[in-house]
Amino acid sequence: MTKARRNAVSGASGATDDDGALTNLLPLWFFIPFSIVIVISLVSAAITGIYSSGLALLAIGVPLRRSTSTAINALIIAAGAFYLLFVSTSFLATFQSFLSLIAVMMGTMGGIQMIDFIRQRRLAWNTDMAKPFGHGERNGRWTALTSLGADTVIGLGLVTSADPNFAYVTGFFLTHQAEAGVIGASNVGVVIAMAVGAGLYALLTFGFKLDPKPDYSRVPAGQAASQAVEQ
Repeated sequence: MTKARRNAVSGASGATDDDGALTNLLPLWFFIPFSIVIVISLVSAAITGIYSSGLALLAIGVPLRRSTSTAINALIIAAGAFYLLFVSTSFLATFQSFLSLIAVMMGTMGGIQMIDFIRQRRLAWNTDMAKPFGHGERNGRWTALTSLGADTVIGLGLVTSADPNFAYVTGFFLTHQAEAGVIGASNVGVVIAMAVGAGLYALLTFGFKLDPKPDYSRVPAGQAASQAVEQ
């Protein structure tokens, strides 16, 4: 087998079985300590990631104990690992598809956040919504959530997936020609979702003046009145 053919075989196997490709490239004496280091680093990163993602759930207001939120994230990660090991036929295709799906939501969130910076500046950077419920916190920002949900759907309909299972929830706004062409290959739906998300949130907030008001129901009457005037 020529060197070029060996490289081609290694590259093809690396796309579907990265561990198997390493066994062909590395001697056994190096592969064993290398695997130990990789496992330890993955476990430590997973522990940190699970804990921080649990805190993120609490930060957005999910009424759960820290141990419960951490357990939920652990189950989600375990489900993803099960899919990669026993369902997915290509790690690379699944990973790329996962990044596309996440990019759609993160792009939409980024567009909404940029508009929210403008809204916060007009409110003189009021931080009452970070206070407990009844002391200024809004009972849900439905304008932002509506924009996020609607434009996530739009973005998913304009991106493609190399994973056949993820493909069921992507590309439903694209024709077969567009899906196989530049539009499908470039995943331009991420940019469109960000722009449309920002536009819809701006329309609801500044155009229709539908920005939810702070809730001061648990603040003394005089103090609540003064804070309402500031708003």
